[in-house]
Amino acid sequence: MEHEQQETFLTLDEIAKRLRLSKESARRIFSCEPGVLRFNSVGKASTRNGRVRLRIPASVYDRVVNRMRYLA
Repeated sequence: MEHEQQETFLTLDEIAKRLRLSKESARRIFSCEPGVLRFNSVGKASTRNGRVRLRIPASVYDRVVNRMRYLA
């Protein structure tokens, strides 16, 4: 039986620090990318700002960063 490698997930804070961007810029770049996990928060604070938590797989991060390199 083969072992599947588990995907590593990144938060917007981690991505923003890696790319030296604001958290909002990171959100704009990654929010519509295929493969990004979106979690709706439950509770009073989540309804106030209407935000969805994003978890970005490392493979998606790599794909986007490589694409950005070729566009620059």
